[in-house]
Amino acid sequence: MDLAQLKTFVHRYERQLSVGALVFGFILDSLTLRRVDLLAENLVLVAYLLVAGISIAALDLRHTRGLMHRWFAWMVTVAPIALQFAFGALFSAFVVFYLRSASFSASWPFLIFLVIMLVGNEAFRPYYERLVFHVTVLFLAVLSYSIFLVPTIVGALGTHIFLLSVVVSIVFITAFLAFLSIFAPERIREERPTIVRSIALTIILVVLAYAANVIPPIPLSLKDSAVAYGVVRNGDTYQLSVEQPSLAEQFGFVQSYNRAPAEGVSVWTSVFAPIALSMPITHVWQYRENGDWVTMSRISFPISGGRDGGYRGYSTKTNVVPGAWRVSVETPNGQVIGRVRFDITDGAGDASNVSTETR
Repeated sequence: MDLAQLKTFVHRYERQLSVGALVFGFILDSLTLRRVDLLAENLVLVAYLLVAGISIAALDLRHTRGLMHRWFAWMVTVAPIALQFAFGALFSAFVVFYLRSASFSASWPFLIFLVIMLVGNEAFRPYYERLVFHVTVLFLAVLSYSIFLVPTIVGALGTHIFLLSVVVSIVFITAFLAFLSIFAPERIREERPTIVRSIALTIILVVLAYAANVIPPIPLSLKDSAVAYGVVRNGDTYQLSVEQPSLAEQFGFVQSYNRAPAEGVSVWTSVFAPIALSMPITHVWQYRENGDWVTMSRISFPISGGRDGGYRGYSTKTNVVPGAWRVSVETPNGQVIGRVRFDITDGAGDASNVSTETR
């Protein structure tokens, strides 16, 4: 297929190719992405960023004198499809990773925003001719990636690490614009004020979302949890005495906990963290009273990263009353990793329905 045939094919089937690229990118992410600290996963994300950067460069430098070699003309022809594929694949990857690390009740605004960026990728196609749009979306993708890459590399989580992620993203986009200005200095100079305002607004919104604890505490994620009558650690395993859930509870509805008088309740959780990351987490026990969640106690313990199934631990509370309860699993900054929701009722449970599980 020569260049003229390629241009005709792309122009005729541009919409189908765009949707296909988006679907292919999402399927690829779902099948290949497992952990944020694995080299293969990060190489995939870096490859997507490179495709996006090269596509943006091709689109915005296509009228630059001296660059219209045959190979560059091919790049310009496929750049819109490649850019849509790269952005779609990046934001589908972020949906996958951030969703694993989020409590929807705490992080739903940010998660919905990522889904909009993913699903709306096709709707944004008319704006792909604008340099400021290109660069802003690329910056947002780099920032979303840095937010979990930097903690994974540094082995720490917190406000200072988040701000470091912002700085890393600013350095990257500044270097990218410097590269473009080598070939098209007048255009970059003309667009720079608009680009700076757009990126500054993006930073302000993301920082406000972080301050409001809307951004999930990625790379941490709640892998498993259980409400138990008792928990016993036996070497590298935990023995949990649990009541078998009803059909409704198996589909994710609130779990019931039938307790005998003066009997306590334990909540066991397994939290994934990257290999280099060790930090304390907190079980925040909350009781629903008059429509509000009231914090009754906070129990902290350290976790260490690297285990596929997550770092396991538990907390026990004895002075509980019947009613709606939840345990929020939080970072020291108050970011919610996940929540365990259950209702306590008076009266001993059916002993025949209680079993011991090893986890």
